[in-house]
Amino acid sequence: MPGYIGCPYDLNMSGEFEKAKLIFEYDEELNKKMDFDPVIYYFDEEEQDLMPLETTVIGNKAMAITTHFSEYVLAVSYTHLTLPTTSRV
Repeated sequence: MPGYIGCPYDLNMSGEFEKAKLIFEYDEELNKKMDFDPVIYYFDEEEQDLMPLETTVIGNKAMAITTHFSEYVLAVSYTHLTLPTTSRV
């Protein structure tokens, strides 16, 4: 699918947790593209849509905290979504 940076991951586990840190590593050359803004999304089964997580980018790693497991994918920020926030450190 256009905009995806790699494949989606279906994350799950037995037991409970409060939060987990997701880290996606990607080709550092992508940072040189002016409109490159990576965001981690999860698939909301109820809405049948990708939902952005607050994503922090350091070098060639995009990171986000989640409170639930689902399908996750790293993608270029979709302009029709207004929620994604990315901060560069």
